Amino acid sequence: MGDLIRLTAGPTRVTAATKQAAKDALDVTNYKEFDLFLVVYEIAGASPGVTVALTTSMQNVSDDAALWLPLGSAFTTVTTANTAEALSITSGSLRYIRWELSFLGTTSSTTFELTGIARPG
Repeated sequence: MGDLIRLTAGPTRVTAATKQAAKDALDVTNYKEFDLFLVVYEIAGASPGVTVALTTSMQNVSDDAALWLPLGSAFTTVTTANTAEALSITSGSLRYIRWELSFLGTTSSTTFELTGIARPG
């Protein structure tokens, strides 16, 4: 058994490489394993590519990259719209997790959603 988690509030449109604000990071104190599901609904650009990675921290106040550590491996790079990717993480999480999105090639925008199942450790 597990609990549904949402790392985005729903489909989220971004027009530049960005990361979830620290204040919006998900508190995962009660969980240690995650099966995550990324859906890229739209991706624009002549030769687009989007990579989503997760980071983890003990705090949710600062966006300082030095305070956030990589969590697992990144999702596979997505280059086409209406694409879904899954990722399982079984260790390494601290108190908070958040997403970081990077653009590759000539990507100008994307709309994506990140949800999953979290399980106690």
